[in-house]
Amino acid sequence: MLPNCVAYFFWIFIVHHVYSATDVLSCFEKTPDHALIGYAQDTGNNQVGSLEECLGQCLDAEKKFQFECKSALFYPDLKECNLNTATKVDDSFSFVETAVGEKVDYYQKTCGVG
Repeated sequence: MLPNCVAYFFWIFIVHHVYSATDVLSCFEKTPDHALIGYAQDTGNNQVGSLEECLGQCLDAEKKFQFECKSALFYPDLKECNLNTATKVDDSFSFVETAVGEKVDYYQKTCGVG
């Protein structure tokens, strides 16, 4: 029984990186009331507890979801997070201002971009 406990402990603390809110926010450039259409990836569940959790998922996407997250959309009222494989620079035609009353913010990853 001990080996399973050790393996579980290893998975929680090594596989899941824990970021501070400051670290996460400093790795993204925010554009309020905008969205990138057509690049959201299926992560199984896009409900999150906070903006920091959403952006942390983007930073960990290659390990966790096997794709490179380049930007994220966060819907604060719904606590919903969509991770994108492109940025507004990659496809400016798909980068749009959202309708009045639709609360969503675009976050472009700036850390670890090559």
